[in-house]
Amino acid sequence: MNKEMKQYTGTKTVKAMPMTMGEAYERKLLKNGVRPSECETDKAGYLVEYEDGYQSWSPADVFEKAYKPSETRLDRLRIECDELRARSKELDAYLNEGFEKAAAEVGASLAALLVLQGSYLHNYLDVLEVLLLTTKKE
Repeated sequence: MNKEMKQYTGTKTVKAMPMTMGEAYERKLLKNGVRPSECETDKAGYLVEYEDGYQSWSPADVFEKAYKPSETRLDRLRIECDELRARSKELDAYLNEGFEKAAAEVGASLAALLVLQGSYLHNYLDVLEVLLLTTKKE
């Protein structure tokens, strides 16, 4: 049996609000036995509430790397644009290694579809960026 770790990607939506580590300690949100030092009590972070009601505390840098504001439609549009830009960049890098290499890895038909996908991604990204620019002006 293969016991090798595999990569997983997930997304979830949470509710959160700023909270220092000291406040999190007072509300018993830190792991058992974790007590902030004098200089850690003001450490920035977030109270995080998951869909099932579970609450925890996360340091600001960790939280902000994993989550982006999504309160408004414009926030969600920015997230979609950023994610699409990253996927497009990744696909471009793969295809820039050469069609022949891609065709050897996935087959010529699939490689051709990846090229088509890249074209559609670029067009969709252009539409999202225009939407964002238009919304900023209003």
